[in-house]
Amino acid sequence: MDVISLLKKARDLKASDLHLALGERPYVRRNGLLEPLTEENIIGEKDLAAAGAELLGETWEQESKELQEKDFAFALELEGQEVPVRGNAFRQRGSWAFALRLLPARPPSWEEVGLPSAAAEWTRAQGGLILAAGPTGSGKSTTLAALIEKLNGERPCHIITLEDPIEYRHRGELALIAQRELGRDTRDFASGLRSALRQDPDVLLIGELRDAETMAITLQAAETGHLCLASVHASSTVEALSRILDALPKEAAAAQLAAVLVGAVSQRLLPKKGGGRAAAFEVLTATPALRNLIRQRQLHQVPGYIETGSRYGMVTMAAALEKLRREGVIE
Repeated sequence: MDVISLLKKARDLKASDLHLALGERPYVRRNGLLEPLTEENIIGEKDLAAAGAELLGETWEQESKELQEKDFAFALELEGQEVPVRGNAFRQRGSWAFALRLLPARPPSWEEVGLPSAAAEWTRAQGGLILAAGPTGSGKSTTLAALIEKLNGERPCHIITLEDPIEYRHRGELALIAQRELGRDTRDFASGLRSALRQDPDVLLIGELRDAETMAITLQAAETGHLCLASVHASSTVEALSRILDALPKEAAAAQLAAVLVGAVSQRLLPKKGGGRAAAFEVLTATPALRNLIRQRQLHQVPGYIETGSRYGMVTMAAALEKLRREGVIE
């Protein structure tokens, strides 16, 4: 089994992911649905060992004896282009399995992502916090990459990203961009953030707000004039705000978040008619009234506020889904 050939075949089928597991056929995810890549090719132990060596190099034989999971990324050479691949190797039932995600050859624009224009305008802020929320695989990293590309094309600034792992490789246009990967370039988000604040950044991208320490440093950075973009595993914009406030129960944290929030999106990916997937975005824009609700920790009132905030570019998830249906994009 040649894993690179399987990746190329998955790419030809416009699949987003390739899965390899012992005793199974190779599977791909297309249009959000899982399907076998081949009808044969049951994967054996030797196939998985060869895949590990091919994907992770000479160190894999030793690492595979010590690790239980490992994130990694590499570029696949395909028709003269470098296609980024994000991977995770993990043990299951005593054997190794691989989940490999094929990414676009270049970072997308905000228009290609489908981000509403009201949210795209947040990049004009000189400081503050922009949040992208959603479950795993909903496209949060892609949305943040699109916003970084927008900044790259419109502002001469120093952008530092902290990612786990690096997915999209940005080439500087107006901006100087430094991309740091957890485990290779820095230990974790919190230590990378502390270090980044001494590296003269204008914009910081934090791949994920995972813990209270990272959240606290991010709020401090946003409060001191840095534009911070971050993802949160949450099903809605309100849940994203709630996760931050629950992790930082001090009264000052609510005032901090209220002061620095620029806006938040929550997103879902849905199958499009005719193939592919479309993103639906809930949009929450920070206004004086919203900041007051956050300051008072009255988040239960925020969904109703989003419904009445269309003049500020706010959109509920229900309205976003209805718009896609009305336009014939989804069923």
